[in-house]
Amino acid sequence: MDLGGITFRSFLVSMRKEWAYGVIPVWVEGGAITLCMVYNIRPSGTDFWSFPKGHPDGEESEKETAQRELEEETGLFIDEWLELPPVEDHYQFVRGNEAVDKHVRYYFAIVQDTQARPDAQEVGEVKWVPLEEVEEQMTFPEGKQLARQMVKQLEKL
Repeated sequence: MDLGGITFRSFLVSMRKEWAYGVIPVWVEGGAITLCMVYNIRPSGTDFWSFPKGHPDGEESEKETAQRELEEETGLFIDEWLELPPVEDHYQFVRGNEAVDKHVRYYFAIVQDTQARPDAQEVGEVKWVPLEEVEEQMTFPEGKQLARQMVKQLEKL
C-alpha cells in the first residue's frame, strides 16, 4: 500500500478511526432479490462500486445517517427496515497525509421503488444488481467479503 510518504510506523500510530453508516437497498420482486449499488466518484481517482453510506451529521443515529445518505446519493426512500443484523466493512487508506482506519456499518432496507435519481456530485452511476452478482460487482477485496456477508443475511428472507 502506498502510504503517501509517511513511514509505516507513523502510519500505524497516527491512524485516525472513522465510522460511517449506510443502507443496503433491497428490492424483491417475484422471489428475486436485487440490490441498489452506487459508483462512488472520488477526487483521488479511486472510484469504486459500493452502497450508499456516509458520516453522521450532528446527533444523528446510525439509521438516520444511513437513511439520509440513501436519499441524498440515490433519491430512493426506505419503505421498511429489515430485521436482519447489519453487516460491516472495514478498510484502511490514506487521505492526503492522514492514515484512516474506516468502519462502515450497513443496514438492510426495502425501498419504495427502483427509480433512482443519483446525486451527480457524489455518485457516477446507480444500478440494480441481482444478489448473486453483487460480489463480482464490488471493486475491492473488502467489498467482496462484505458481499458474502450480505448474501448470508439475505438468504434468511
